[in-house]
Amino acid sequence: MKKKQSNKNLIPVSRIRATLRRIWWLYSLKRKEALRKAQGVCQICWAPGKKLQVHHTTQLGAPKNWDKWIKKLFKGKQIAICEDCHKLKSKKERSNGKDNRLQQKKKRTRSKT
Repeated sequence: MKKKQSNKNLIPVSRIRATLRRIWWLYSLKRKEALRKAQGVCQICWAPGKKLQVHHTTQLGAPKNWDKWIKKLFKGKQIAICEDCHKLKSKKERSNGKDNRLQQKKKRTRSKT
């Protein structure tokens, strides 16, 4: 006969939802703080009056380990920049990340041979 699995180690869904709500609330405070500090001016091109977005200076990536990802989210610096600068900056960071990964792979293959 199969034993029934105990539910002692399971976390209730309501507790998970409450935790996620709290994380989102704290994150929204951090975003609002970055926007308030900018005072309506893009932190890159210094253009006033544009709609600002919050940019993470540390790359977050996909959450493989939620604890580490949440720490990255709150430790990382955030700046308020306009939409045009955000597109350029994100595109540049993505391309730099790919270049760095390719260089690291080449170094690993060279060291193995």
